[in-house]
Amino acid sequence: MARRRHVLGAGVLSGVLVAGTVALAVGGGTTAQAADSAFYTDPNTSSARWVAANAGDSRA
Repeated sequence: MARRRHVLGAGVLSGVLVAGTVALAVGGGTTAQAADSAFYTDPNTSSARWVAANAGDSRA
C-alpha cells in the first residue's frame, strides 16, 4: 500500500514538472529587452557615430 502511494506521488510530481516545463517553453515568459535608462544618452558621441558608421564590424 505504501509503495503504491509513493509511485502515485512520484507520477503526479513528474506530471507537474513536465507540465511546468511545457508551459514555460510555450509561453516563453518575458523576452529580453534593453534596459530603460533614466540617464540621457547622447547619440552624437564619437563612439555612437563610429558604431553607426561601422555597423558590420564585429567590434561594434
